[in-house]
Amino acid sequence: MRFLSILLAFIQKSSFLVFLGIPATCYALCLHYQIAMPYPIYWLIGSSAWLVYLLDHFIDAGTSTLSVDRYDFIAKRKKIFAGIGAAIVLLNAFLVFVYFDKTLLIFGMVIGLLVLVHQFINTSVRKAGGNALFKESFVALIVTLVFGFPVLYNFSVFQGHLVPLFFLLLINLGNVWLFAHIEIEEDRKNNYPSLALSLGKKKSKQMLKQLYFLLLIGLAGQWNFEQDKALLIALAAMVITLQVILLKTDYFSKNNLYRFWGDLIYLYPLMALLIQNKLA
Repeated sequence: MRFLSILLAFIQKSSFLVFLGIPATCYALCLHYQIAMPYPIYWLIGSSAWLVYLLDHFIDAGTSTLSVDRYDFIAKRKKIFAGIGAAIVLLNAFLVFVYFDKTLLIFGMVIGLLVLVHQFINTSVRKAGGNALFKESFVALIVTLVFGFPVLYNFSVFQGHLVPLFFLLLINLGNVWLFAHIEIEEDRKNNYPSLALSLGKKKSKQMLKQLYFLLLIGLAGQWNFEQDKALLIALAAMVITLQVILLKTDYFSKNNLYRFWGDLIYLYPLMALLIQNKLA
């Protein structure tokens, strides 16, 4: 039982579902666009994205002035997480060498640069005592670029069919913004910049509701134009899950359930497309 509780805590507090969710969404996009990619690339995408999240948690855990459950969990096991991170970096370096592709390498370097720019600006803004209106948008863009890599790699083929990717960008924004909204008091005390903090709790909640509503309207409007109905249903389910979390914040705040379900939504597109293919 103790091992199970630690495992669940690890999954929940280290954003491990990102490890699974981002490559799952990437694979779902490959199914949708009928793109074939070597399976180790999905590992590269998922593990690299998780390392970015883990680095962000490390930085927050080191600078937080509060005793936050997920920060404490990571801080107490920093050697274990550091070891896992180092092993992933070595394995990924080997995979990049094996599956060397100039475009993949350049893409990875661009993503790495964007992450560094993101961290630098947020640290600078925090030290200056200000708020960063762009923070959540920047994170949403980076995540979308990561799991949208196969589509963007074949941009010349799919440039007229990027609507699902655009919806995923806005869903990503609604996801990270929702997290910041729920953690607004924690961010205020730690002086962490966020969109929610800049807007204020009331206005932030109103704008999140509007974003989710517009997303659902937009997805409904695509019904007659999109052949992959399962993907649209999965995207709508992602938005509805975020809406439920927003409306029931008190419930989902217990034991960081909002992070578990907020990360879990990235498994929806793959599950929906696999079910659709199974039934076809």
